[in-house]
Amino acid sequence: MELDSKASTVYEGAVGSVKSFSPLLVEDDDERPPRRTQRPFRERFLGLLRFWPRWRQLLTDKETRTTLRQRWLRRGRRLCDDLADRREWRDALLAAWTDIRHFSWLGLLAWTAVLAWVGVLVWMSVYIPQDSLFRSYSACHPDGNFDIIGNSYNMWGASGVFQVTMAWGAMSFANAKFVDVAWDVLFGRCGQALLAWISWSVFSDYVTTSIEVSPVSYETFWAMFLQDSPTAWSTWYLVRDFCRSHGLRSRAVMVFMVAVAVFVLLFPTLGGAMSGYQANNAAYVNTDQGQMIKFSELKMLAYVIHDGWRVNLTGNHPVYFADATGQEEIVYESAYGYTPEFWCSSYSQYYYTPRENSSVTTPCELQRNTSNYVKEYGFFGLADTPSTWMNQSLAAPALNISAFYLPGAWYIADRYYGWDWTDPRTNTTPFAYQSKAAYFWETGNQTFSLPYIAASGTCQPVSEVATDADSEPARQTYQWGFSFIQLFAMMITLVVWTVGMSALWLKSHMTMRMRGRSDKPRGFKGVLELAAAIRRELEETNPDDLSHKQLSAEIRKTLRGGTIRLEGAGSPETYGLLRGFRGWIVERVWWALGFAVSFTLAFFVGDSRGSGLYLFVMAGALFLAMLVGRSTKSRAIVFLGGYILGTIIFFSVWGSLLASYS
Repeated sequence: MELDSKASTVYEGAVGSVKSFSPLLVEDDDERPPRRTQRPFRERFLGLLRFWPRWRQLLTDKETRTTLRQRWLRRGRRLCDDLADRREWRDALLAAWTDIRHFSWLGLLAWTAVLAWVGVLVWMSVYIPQDSLFRSYSACHPDGNFDIIGNSYNMWGASGVFQVTMAWGAMSFANAKFVDVAWDVLFGRCGQALLAWISWSVFSDYVTTSIEVSPVSYETFWAMFLQDSPTAWSTWYLVRDFCRSHGLRSRAVMVFMVAVAVFVLLFPTLGGAMSGYQANNAAYVNTDQGQMIKFSELKMLAYVIHDGWRVNLTGNHPVYFADATGQEEIVYESAYGYTPEFWCSSYSQYYYTPRENSSVTTPCELQRNTSNYVKEYGFFGLADTPSTWMNQSLAAPALNISAFYLPGAWYIADRYYGWDWTDPRTNTTPFAYQSKAAYFWETGNQTFSLPYIAASGTCQPVSEVATDADSEPARQTYQWGFSFIQLFAMMITLVVWTVGMSALWLKSHMTMRMRGRSDKPRGFKGVLELAAAIRRELEETNPDDLSHKQLSAEIRKTLRGGTIRLEGAGSPETYGLLRGFRGWIVERVWWALGFAVSFTLAFFVGDSRGSGLYLFVMAGALFLAMLVGRSTKSRAIVFLGGYILGTIIFFSVWGSLLASYS
């Protein structure tokens, strides 16, 4: 976003300084000789084109290459002589020490905190919307609705704007209320105070640079310099004045200032609206007899062994997808159909090893062996041949086994055979239809189809049950959390606010330094400036003789809001952030290139063995040298010291970690 609609320039005395781009230093620039400005990119590009014949000669002429090689050898010998010269080392150490003393380490800490804050917000904005966080492990979705399909909930749905869709805990009402009130006070009110203080401080900096060139009305001056936070009236005055002729130099900044003022005013309301508490719910299913049973007591059916007595089981023995006792067996919908939440994987071979002469089997053993059996002998006992069940020989015919719905996903179909099995009598695949999915209730010996459960399921508040006779009676529990959509919008807004405030402060700060201004008319100074402007414009009237209403009417009617302008701006031009950053990088181009290469290698090569992570030490030392050093010698000393210190810290920490894990 271009912060100024008019011309922008770079402060010549600041381009060569770290402060020319990043205000990490608080130093006296008079102590340093000014750096020469960089030529425009177009001139440098044309200069390279003019030197093309010379480069072509270099590539083709052997004598030219020999001359150039000798020149670089002389430079190398000169560099070696400088390295062996104690005076050069002394000058380099002195320059580095001077730069270190003048460097604002507190400013570096502040900018690091800002970057960390933005990084956390961006990371949360990317991580929270992931489907895994909203993958419901209960038939009760975050909005309180019952749905047996776990991934059917849309986290971006409009119904979740004012609903708590991300909640945690099992608290009493008093505890949940306390957490909610504490959030409103700490985040809402304290956050509003912090946002207002930062925003109005930065805005006053920018308005100071603007009214040196373009005047503003009295009310805008009052709102910016004589108030510490926005109000409804001051925001209205800003909008009204900005829409008239008494605006700032940049329309983009005016829109941003009004938006921030509204955001600060609404911040406590937004913070309170996105949080809340609600009762903990549990999923229930209503039976035909009017009985309400817990959904967690139902188990999803895979197979039924109708003649189970032949293998020491009961008749019509159910085979479940997994032992879901105490858990809700929901399903997930995908391109492969329904996939149950719980099912036996192939990672544990113990569950798949049949036990000889054993009538008691684990759920996974029974499932796996049933799947292997029907894969070999088919369903419904159609195979009129002897068979083997878990090392037990059976006479013909094969076991009469049927199924309900069997998933077709590749990662589960081989463990639950039957999805693509074709009935030779009807030439159909009877177990591939999702509508045939069913659940079994062991206590009531009832089977419920999936459509019936979807229609009869409901979510009801649950209570903590007393553990003994002397404990407190059962009580309703609550969970506290956020509305995902509002939380996501808040994080994005805070990222925009942080980036905008940082850019605006940096531009205002560098423009004020470029113009030689160190203060701004806030507080009593602002009162004096405003009083002087009123007296100057009301030449025919003595303001001291007017009442409050008369003075307000005079300013509104005669002066049309009045205008105030600060004196002292030597040039109307402002500091250019992009050009300043480009100049700062060009002066440190080789250091920047080294940092980019080392950081990239460390990021892609870094592993748990530390061979790649060590490159972060070099990257950090190069970045520190770029920030602190203002000359090549100074940067070299800072890099050397930072690299040695970083190496010591790295191997100390790495050795401690290896010792703790050994």
